[in-house]
Amino acid sequence: MAQDESADEEQPRNVIIVTAQFREQALQDTPLAITAVTAEELQARSQTDLATIADSAPNVQIRPQTAAFGPSVTAS
Repeated sequence: MAQDESADEEQPRNVIIVTAQFREQALQDTPLAITAVTAEELQARSQTDLATIADSAPNVQIRPQTAAFGPSVTAS
């Protein structure tokens, strides 16, 4: 009976699971600075490439990089 009641309860929406510390934990429980951006926010800001997306987060740098296998990016 208790299982049936818990199945009927509404599940939380928009929960972000982070694996930055090599285990799953909720974004709110992660002791790291993380910026989460939705697709709607990206569209509203006209952010269409990685360079403009990096502008949304503090201290994020994404730069073009050349490599032996072709063009790539460096993120820090």
